[in-house]
Amino acid sequence: MSDIMLHGVLNMPPELWSGEPIDVMQRHSRYVQASEYIYELIDQRDRLEKIAGELIAMIRMNVIGRTFEGCTIEQIDKHLKPWINEIAAVKGGNHES
Repeated sequence: MSDIMLHGVLNMPPELWSGEPIDVMQRHSRYVQASEYIYELIDQRDRLEKIAGELIAMIRMNVIGRTFEGCTIEQIDKHLKPWINEIAAVKGGNHES
């Protein structure tokens, strides 16, 4: 189910529920889906916070500034690629270019 449809089902007012067994089953299924989605988002947030923390620590130690002195864009891109790929993987994409 799309995010928009899931949002609609979860926000449907009780007076529109039929109360039939199929309605109850489908509603429960959407609750489970929403719960799984929340856990995925929490995991993504935690992974991104870890990556951000590592990058912030490097910036504070001035490692990034010293590392990139005199570097070309390609060299900088190569150095940052592991973090870029990690962020893309968390978002569900791929940045292997």
